[in-house]
Amino acid sequence: MTHSVVHVAAPVQPVYVALPKGRVVVVRPAEPSDSAAVAVLHSRCGPRTLHDRYLCPPPRVTSTTLRALVSPDGGCALAAVTKSGDIVGLVQVEAAREPGTADMALLVRDDYQRVGLGSLLARHGIRTALAMGFTDLTSRGTASNARLVRMLVRLGLGPYLRTDERYVQLRVPLADAAVAAGLDRTLDLTDSAREPVGAEPAA
Repeated sequence: MTHSVVHVAAPVQPVYVALPKGRVVVVRPAEPSDSAAVAVLHSRCGPRTLHDRYLCPPPRVTSTTLRALVSPDGGCALAAVTKSGDIVGLVQVEAAREPGTADMALLVRDDYQRVGLGSLLARHGIRTALAMGFTDLTSRGTASNARLVRMLVRLGLGPYLRTDERYVQLRVPLADAAVAAGLDRTLDLTDSAREPVGAEPAA
């Protein structure tokens, strides 16, 4: 049974972030009206990116799927949006089966990878989970997803990773995750505006 957490919009203000090559994105809570842009995001991700996100062939992009992506069960989603309105990154924080546990999942468009956007969204996912009252965080990827592993290690979460032949699994108390990633318990997206995102070659 899914842990009962009231679904609320992430209590953040949109923040503009400068990426390399003069690109700018705004990180903000996802909304139901973003469904079409999320569908386009999936269409512009390659098979490997989609497999790394879903750990299996990606689901059909139906209206039901899109609603679940922009409004995860018992959680919320944050989107990285370009000036033209394209969504190029999405992080979901969703209530897991274990009470008090949030599951975090990331998708970054192929041409926006390796510029620090994945790390940025992961940090905000951690903060969002804390703000919503979760106590623990999980995330899972394929063992071959070296970009995900590098990103989590850079966020200070390496000691909490467990791997086998197929998967890499993150399970960490959120308070520890926040300390490891250099965050506090306040959901303040303005940190992104002060830090040069493009300096970190993350997923």
